Amino acid sequence: MYYLIERRVNINKRRYEILCILLNENDFVPLEHLKKIFKVSLRTINEDVKIINNYLLKYSGISINVRDSETKLEDKKSVKSFLSGLNFYDYTLNKTERLNVETLILLISKEYVTKKELADIMFASRSTVTSDIDGLVTFIKKKNMSLVTKPGKGLFIDGSHRNKREALIDFVYDNCYLINMFINSVNNLNENIAFKIEENKKTIFNIIGESEYRNSVIFSEKSFEILSNYLLVLSLSTDYDHESIDESDFISDNLDKNIAYSLYKQLIEHFEHHYDIDECIYLSKLISNLQFRLVGANDDDSISINFITRELIDSLSRELSIPLFLDYKLFESLSLHIERMKLYKIEDIVNYPELKLIAKENKDLFKKIKKHSEVLSSYFNREIYDIEISYIVIYVYASLERMIDRACRRLKSIVVCNSGIGTSQLLNHKLEELFKFKIVGSTTSHQLRNMDLDDIDIIITTVDLYNINKEYIKVSPLINAYDYKKISDYIYEKSRSMIKNYDLDFTENKSKKQNNEKKDLFLEKMNSEEGNSLEDFLVEDNIVLDIEVSDWKESIKMASEVLLDKKFISEEYVSEMIENIEEFGPYVVVSENFALPHGKISSKVNKTSMSLARLRNPVNFGSPVFDPIKFVCILAVDENKDHLKALFELINLLKIDGFKRALELARTSEEVRNQIIKYNRIFN
Repeated sequence: MYYLIERRVNINKRRYEILCILLNENDFVPLEHLKKIFKVSLRTINEDVKIINNYLLKYSGISINVRDSETKLEDKKSVKSFLSGLNFYDYTLNKTERLNVETLILLISKEYVTKKELADIMFASRSTVTSDIDGLVTFIKKKNMSLVTKPGKGLFIDGSHRNKREALIDFVYDNCYLINMFINSVNNLNENIAFKIEENKKTIFNIIGESEYRNSVIFSEKSFEILSNYLLVLSLSTDYDHESIDESDFISDNLDKNIAYSLYKQLIEHFEHHYDIDECIYLSKLISNLQFRLVGANDDDSISINFITRELIDSLSRELSIPLFLDYKLFESLSLHIERMKLYKIEDIVNYPELKLIAKENKDLFKKIKKHSEVLSSYFNREIYDIEISYIVIYVYASLERMIDRACRRLKSIVVCNSGIGTSQLLNHKLEELFKFKIVGSTTSHQLRNMDLDDIDIIITTVDLYNINKEYIKVSPLINAYDYKKISDYIYEKSRSMIKNYDLDFTENKSKKQNNEKKDLFLEKMNSEEGNSLEDFLVEDNIVLDIEVSDWKESIKMASEVLLDKKFISEEYVSEMIENIEEFGPYVVVSENFALPHGKISSKVNKTSMSLARLRNPVNFGSPVFDPIKFVCILAVDENKDHLKALFELINLLKIDGFKRALELARTSEEVRNQIIKYNRIFN
């Protein structure tokens, strides 16, 4: 093979480790020091530095600063990015590394792997892989597993689930650099796998980030890399049966176990794989060896961040003409991410090469998010870096994909086939297997001319069609790769067009049919997340009507009384709400006539709760836009942070014309609650 003849043999393990040492040093490193570390001659070290320098200059434009037998890296950021982009074409694997990579490939493979496949991934020859077999047998045996070889089929690892997972953990912990090269090499070989890896990585960043938030921790950069690599290879590996368990069976005071369980739940939610509960044990074992720091949740004004998040989502919804504000998952995950932005220092942010790729592939989305990031700049009082925008792109992109997926499920298709019932059934079965749209029927080309096609979104046919005014897609009955891409591109654009042309105005004035269509199109399963709804918090005895108050301070005190009586909040929390407004202004006024006083998440709140007070005579909070205030809704959140769904629903209700008017006309607390339930049905 040509690439084997022309292969660039420049970076090996020692040279890679020299680069890593230089990355961790801020000063010049004596070459004599490197000589002692690697136990080689000074001439060898000099040669290594020369090769590294030439290689970096040739392929990345970076150079190493060398002077008086000392060396130093100046542009560490670029070198780090360069190292993360290496693959097995750039790097010379030694035998131990090859055995490790071969074991990794076999561990995550569902079927036998041929020697040629192993060779292609490692950019090695088939004879090299053959020469590794004896060593591979011994290497795998030390991990309490065995290598199975079958002529004509290839290689396979036989062993218990436990031993395979423990071997995988050991590999990931010790060989992150090899995993990165493995992923880069696979990406170069197979576009479909590359796409899957890219999508999985986006999801895994979200999963780890949410677990960090929920457990008030931040992983070190190295630990984040180890954990994300483990979850990535796990997402590519064999399925296991998932057992439904009680959360109390695993959750404890052990933080490692809590983080592991949080990750486990999200693995099940986000991936189609079914994982055994034992995955928690393996994750916990891995996490126990990772570094993370605890973050004090009491220092954060999460509720303010929720509103900032919603403001950003609303701006993007208008910019994109897509109702992102309907996606609770986006509101939740982006709120968590923006809160982490407050906790991170810029040097803590993991700058993965995939982020640059995501930003590059979604240039328009990146520009629009950057354009509307001013709300974040104002809150954090600093510039929002491009790397931070790239992370936000991931969340918004995921939301768009969820919406497109919902729209795709609503598309109606008809299949046209003149080759008989058998061919028609085969085509239907193949389409149902590959795509999510609805197939409403099958017909022949001559029958099609007499049908009403106004309600049909996709016509898929095995023959040419004449005398019809709609687009159609001609395919073979077996759906080859070309057909698959043709259909996929069509339904993606069709679905995207549906959400692009969507009316963002959600009001009770829309016809019942229009609102139902909106609900059917976007909200099916979209907002079925766990958590208490607004109506769960605003029960009848938490709603008080037509109270007499003299000013805004008294309105907060009076609206808080029902929560004080139930001991859900303390007097200190009421004082804190008032003091915050005195210090920071009327930031709690969130809509015309409506205020949402709240304090920080803290021990001053015994239970997440809400109360709603309607004032007989409105009072001013000092808002030049939304005063006077008729409704005061107290929000108190404990450290479980289980308020997001209710807050999401409340913000949506405040956008509906007539909602507050309906609250004004209600005669009793029961009627107020019924109006909340009624209007909330528009969105749920």
